[in-house]
Amino acid sequence: PEYRNRGGAKLLITQLLESMKEKGIKSATLEVRRTNEKAIKLYQKFRFTEIGRRVGYYIEEKEDALIFEVKVE
Repeated sequence: PEYRNRGGAKLLITQLLESMKEKGIKSATLEVRRTNEKAIKLYQKFRFTEIGRRVGYYIEEKEDALIFEVKVE
């Protein structure tokens, strides 16, 4: 918690997307807990879009995972 809201995640995603572009990678997917609203909003800012759901992906919490994809241009 002490490292939240300091821009680290934004920096990592920015660098990851730039590296993907340099390497010719056209898209990537990730999974996020359905209830992780902060992460979902962050991914959406970087043009990740929801493309699916894994029902019961997180077994202990019986929680779904949302699948997001980003296209790299």
